[in-house]
Amino acid sequence: MNFKITLVLILLASCFGYGQQSIKGTVVDENSIPLMGVSIVVANSANGTTTDFDGNYTISATIGEVLIFSSMGFKTEQVTVSDATIVRVTLVEDAAALEEVVITALGIKREKKH
Repeated sequence: MNFKITLVLILLASCFGYGQQSIKGTVVDENSIPLMGVSIVVANSANGTTTDFDGNYTISATIGEVLIFSSMGFKTEQVTVSDATIVRVTLVEDAAALEEVVITALGIKREKKH
């Protein structure tokens, strides 16, 4: 009987993802304009996502883990997960990073065969 109870408890614990919770939120710039394509990753893991067209995201993480928000032209922001399930993040422009952007063009080279 104890074996069955233990097995059920183990299965229930695995279903709940060991304390993981679903974090939802929006990423905006300093003018409260939603940012599309912001990369969000859980530090030291392969768990990540990006924001949609309206700056919205959803990611699973446990309390105490760190979410890293990054996007080209903006300073990286880190947020420690608490018991809040909605997290709004404001990214600040990084003028130094914008100056480092280099645009290149691709050309086509054709050779005559003999």
